[in-house]
Amino acid sequence: MKKIGLLCSGGDAPGINCYIRWIINNAPNYDLDICLIEEGFKGLYENKFIKTDFQKIEYSYYNGGTIIKTSRFCEFKNKKIQEVCVNNLLANNIDTLIVVGGNGSYLAKNIIKNYNIRTIGIPETIDNNVENTNFSLGFMTAVETVANSIKALKESAESHGRCYIIEIMGDKSGDLTKIASISAKADICSTPEEKLSFEQITYKVLELISKGKKSIIIAITEKMHNSYEELINLIHNKTKLLVRPYILGFIQRGGSPTALERYFAANLALVTLKFIKNFKDSGDIGIEGINNYSITSNKNKQIINLKNSDFFDLIK
Repeated sequence: MKKIGLLCSGGDAPGINCYIRWIINNAPNYDLDICLIEEGFKGLYENKFIKTDFQKIEYSYYNGGTIIKTSRFCEFKNKKIQEVCVNNLLANNIDTLIVVGGNGSYLAKNIIKNYNIRTIGIPETIDNNVENTNFSLGFMTAVETVANSIKALKESAESHGRCYIIEIMGDKSGDLTKIASISAKADICSTPEEKLSFEQITYKVLELISKGKKSIIIAITEKMHNSYEELINLIHNKTKLLVRPYILGFIQRGGSPTALERYFAANLALVTLKFIKNFKDSGDIGIEGINNYSITSNKNKQIINLKNSDFFDLIK
């Protein structure tokens, strides 16, 4: 069997354990052996190849996070550390590495590729800002988590007649903020793509109050402002509403993956295995829709429709 390395890097997201389960269980059908690496690129540097615990993998299927752990490893920028990582792969008879992660992980993946190691990128981040894909693993579950949080805060705001400012993750992408806000009926939404100034937000608050609104929910993507103090004062001084900021934080990364997330993970695993078995290039696997997935290799994107018998390869 050909050995394939797999690691998770950067921030965690729901659905990783599902992906690991599907690819581990189905790899032997493609004459492949998946070797798990603990703690991302840090673990690769420290040679943390771990024995597959099939019972633990099955048990973790519905759990968020990642059973093989992850890390942010800034030291990877050092060329000597990169060389150790590559040597550890080769010492374990691995010349293909699957990297599950976001933008930063893809940068590290591309560095490894420059050492003649074949790499496969699997998009995983609640920010939904990875190249070569419409959706990333973890995003759909995060939308549900954030929407439910907005709904809960909305109920409290309505009970007390308050204005809540809710900060939502996304880095430089407003997808999570926008979709969760629309689905949970937030009153005002500001994202990097459609950024509102504090004055514009305050004007919208006044407009809503003039139409009879007694409470306000404002959703804002993270990293757009250093502080909300100015906005709080602007709204309070003009409306006398009690204004409170809420940073949802890491709760957005947790929780059991949704059914759709688990379905995405299963199909990502299938496409990964088929790509490794039938092609020799490095590439990124993408989610384009419910049954449409993509392989981007050498800047060429191929769309694969799984609405056929291939799906039944997964029923194992």
